[in-house]
Amino acid sequence: MPLPSDPSQPQAARRDYPHGLDLGAHAHAGAQLIHATRGVMEIRTDRALWLVPPGQGLLMPARTPHEMRARGPVSLRTLYFAPVDPLIGPGSEPQVLAVTALLRALILALLAPPRHAGDDPERTGHLAALIRSEIVRAGPAGLRLPVARDRRLALVCDALLADPGDARGLEAWAAHAGASPRTLARLFEAEFGMSFTLWRQRLRVVSAVPRLVAQEPVTSVALSLGYETPGAFIAVFRKLTGMTPGQYGAGAGDLSDPA
Repeated sequence: MPLPSDPSQPQAARRDYPHGLDLGAHAHAGAQLIHATRGVMEIRTDRALWLVPPGQGLLMPARTPHEMRARGPVSLRTLYFAPVDPLIGPGSEPQVLAVTALLRALILALLAPPRHAGDDPERTGHLAALIRSEIVRAGPAGLRLPVARDRRLALVCDALLADPGDARGLEAWAAHAGASPRTLARLFEAEFGMSFTLWRQRLRVVSAVPRLVAQEPVTSVALSLGYETPGAFIAVFRKLTGMTPGQYGAGAGDLSDPA
């Protein structure tokens, strides 16, 4: 990705991806704001995984290897920042933030060609200043799902990522990983700072995101994720996100560019 000629200014890019497109591990010299106006992006580093719907964005630090996968057709509207930009430094933790209506409009404005060639630098400078202000002011959003490093823990986590509705308990998963239940419980606490039960709750909520964005019925999502009743799923979802699945799906739908 070419960098802006003025190192203080970000560069916007428009990308449309089909469902399932996998962008393998890569990194950028500067920070990147990953935002989709349609569809859900799965973003993974060696430490965590995020599912980012419309209405949210992920600020990826410079030189941070990451993978991206389209969960459904995706319209990506992204910002690349120059290496000298102090917005977020290398080695920082990626941040999921709420993309306000103003920030989204600013990104789309930066993508639009200027009306007059002579006013391009001034226009870009004003837009860039507002974009930085909105990013700094943006509140946190989304859920971070830690990724395992220990081989035994990875066996369990990878299997649950493939099938979040698998209802096996800690003892059965410990046998699957070749560890004792006590050892597996300690691994969850040591690597993730949370219990097996809490990690699986978080996984199920994260896994529900693309389906809710696609307007799949809450009952169908809940039962397929291993919940006995929709009410149990709604309670966990509200606890972790601050809203019900129905509210989340209604607020994170298609925000495609205006015609």
